[in-house]
Amino acid sequence: MTTRNAFPVGLYATLLLALCWLLLPEVLRPVERFLLGVACLPQRALSVLGGAPAYALPREHLARLAQLESELRRRSTQNDVERVRPLMPAALEPMACAVLTASRRGGGGVPCELLLDRTYQDLAGCADLVTCGDVLLGFLAQPGIGPAAADLATDPARVLLLNHPDGRQVAASLPLAAGSTLRCVVGPASIVDPAPLRTTLHDDPYRAAAFAEGGVPLRTLALDAPWIGAMPSGLLLGTSRVWGYETGGETLTIGLFVELVHDPRALPQVVLWQSVPGSVPTRLQPERLPARAGPLPDQGGGRWLVQGSRSLPDGAAVVQDGVCLGTLRSVAFGQGLCTPFASSRHAWSLWLLPDDPELAPLGIYGEVVYASGATAWFRERGGFQGGGGGFVFTGSNGADCPPGLLLGRAEPDLARKTWRITVPALHGNQRVEVLSTRMSTEGR
Repeated sequence: MTTRNAFPVGLYATLLLALCWLLLPEVLRPVERFLLGVACLPQRALSVLGGAPAYALPREHLARLAQLESELRRRSTQNDVERVRPLMPAALEPMACAVLTASRRGGGGVPCELLLDRTYQDLAGCADLVTCGDVLLGFLAQPGIGPAAADLATDPARVLLLNHPDGRQVAASLPLAAGSTLRCVVGPASIVDPAPLRTTLHDDPYRAAAFAEGGVPLRTLALDAPWIGAMPSGLLLGTSRVWGYETGGETLTIGLFVELVHDPRALPQVVLWQSVPGSVPTRLQPERLPARAGPLPDQGGGRWLVQGSRSLPDGAAVVQDGVCLGTLRSVAFGQGLCTPFASSRHAWSLWLLPDDPELAPLGIYGEVVYASGATAWFRERGGFQGGGGGFVFTGSNGADCPPGLLLGRAEPDLARKTWRITVPALHGNQRVEVLSTRMSTEGR
């Protein structure tokens, strides 16, 4: 006599739950945080018996840290302003703003929006031009209009880069042989295009179709037209990139595109131009929540359990005496899992302050590809820029991990074409702080 096997209800229910977890991660995220929080409770109890928390840096090092932060702000602002100042109207004064995030895919598949550390109402006296050095990045959005239709005046200001689908078109000139120029209009390309920007409305279509040279700079024209708008002349937009076919040793140009000068994800700071003298706008200041961190028993020090007095934000920087140790993943019961920088595998925006006082700070974007103890090898996306060593700070990694937090010391590794970054080594329980964004009434 044979019997039929029962339908495996448990197995299919587990598979269905796993599928829902993959397809609806945000819906089930609270459940995941609760379960992780419960799993961390025994470790939290054990850490209380682990002795008094320690500090990473001696007190005498704090003065050196303040000096480095001041030098970073001074040199970055000087570099971002001095090259563009002669091109801007004399009535406008520069104001540096930190970049919190770069988001939304635009032309060429790269981010096309920046979020700043100041609100719209704080920037009410500014022109809409946004620059970095002599490069025109884009334009300041207006709350309640277009892509910022859902934004309020008290929200962090949004910058629409030139490759934004709703971005403004700009009149430009492209130098040709024998001193002639090709005039055109530069606007956003599509997401699938080979570059973020493309040219249209050439004043000489024949010469545009015959153009086959890449890497040529395009700069703005001072053309005042209702459908384009007033623009200072000479601001750099990017460099040319020809898209076409090779036919008999010659290039048949199909489209003339423009590569951006800066990767938006590597921009820690931009410059706005205010027309109201003496205005001191506020910044979006992160609150520092006191917490306690202890290593998890994973034999490698890859993660730390952070315990606070209240819920901790996802992606927040964990700092100690002004030094960023890593970023946080929030779980239940006021706990979080901190992954140190050397053990991280997600992309980082960094800000390098070179030792050479004549060199400007450098924004880089990439990820840690290898680590040994407290040393990490960081590879840039888009190619290794090289240069001398220096101190490395955080770039635009989110509102709770703002630019300007010291990470460690960076040296170029020419053999691997990476940056070798040495960060503080931690042992045992530590007193730390977790950054949480809030609006501050103090300008700086």
